[in-house]
Amino acid sequence: MRFLAPARLTNNKGFSLIELLLVILAVGFLVALLDNVPRSVGLITKSKHQSLAREIILKQIEDKRATTYANLTDTSSSGDPFSDSRLNLLPSGAGKITIKDCDPALCSSSEEVKEILVEVTWTERGKNPQTVRLKSLIAKGGLNQ
Repeated sequence: MRFLAPARLTNNKGFSLIELLLVILAVGFLVALLDNVPRSVGLITKSKHQSLAREIILKQIEDKRATTYANLTDTSSSGDPFSDSRLNLLPSGAGKITIKDCDPALCSSSEEVKEILVEVTWTERGKNPQTVRLKSLIAKGGLNQ
């Protein structure tokens, strides 16, 4: 009985079934990877914008805390727009701040407290507007007063 000669095995042309399976797996992996890239870029951009909005809001609250209590005047109920150069880094970025007396349900002992609401809004490309809000309380005789 004669077995296949080594010369005959090395002269075969074409691809083996194992090689084809490996190529199909590699192509499938690349397709799955490339499918997630746009979604990942979108999430990174959204996270970057949210972080920037939080930084802007915190700066506004710090500025209001540095203001004396007597100079914290109430704003309109819809809020007053504020400017910050970093708002230009957000697509269609805008900010507003609302200052009002503390809700009597929260400040029941007639403390002199102002409630501050700072909002930053922007619109991602082709998406609904995004908003980050932060409320804070500033009391007469409190921090920085």
